[in-house]
Amino acid sequence: MVIYDELYNLAVNGKLFLPYDDLLFHEMSNLQRKYTGEQGYKVFPNKDGDVNTDDLVDALAGACYGAINTLANKLPKGQLVSMGTSQQANNIVWRSMQGTPYGVGSGQEVARNMENRSRIPGK
Repeated sequence: MVIYDELYNLAVNGKLFLPYDDLLFHEMSNLQRKYTGEQGYKVFPNKDGDVNTDDLVDALAGACYGAINTLANKLPKGQLVSMGTSQQANNIVWRSMQGTPYGVGSGQEVARNMENRSRIPGK
């Protein structure tokens, strides 16, 4: 029901542009809603229509939903990644999200070394 709501909104508002396909056209033309009370409705093809399948329109509705659903497309946030080279805590290779190694050792050791590296000698 949720994916068909998105497909319906896109089609009614003129935001869905598709190349013509005979089977898809007939499937979309022969869709029916059967209301099921408080739960909403079910979508199925008209048994007396030109076609009695809804596979293409199911795939289209799912693709449209996946494309506009913000939760499905949420990008991960950047963070420091620990790519361990062994099981020992002081032998971890610390890398940036881009893969650049920061150093090897515990997190405190690597952070201390990075601070010392960025300092200007003699100041």
